[in-house]
Amino acid sequence: MTCMTGILFVLPLLVTILPAGLSNNISRYLPGNAGRAIMSIAPQAHELSPWVGLGAFAVYAFAAMAGAAILLVKRDV
Repeated sequence: MTCMTGILFVLPLLVTILPAGLSNNISRYLPGNAGRAIMSIAPQAHELSPWVGLGAFAVYAFAAMAGAAILLVKRDV
């Protein structure tokens, strides 16, 4: 739960702190925007294509599962 919360809520907040040019480039790959790219019928110029959005979303899912597995092994008694 901690990993998923960090990826979905904390990461977008940290990206907004960055300078505008860097923030705009990184924000396309955040989970919300990647999920929106998967569902879009006609992608906009500033959005990811559906397949790239699916790949980015899969990387976030893998990162959350890997982080949860590491924390489970570390905290399990």
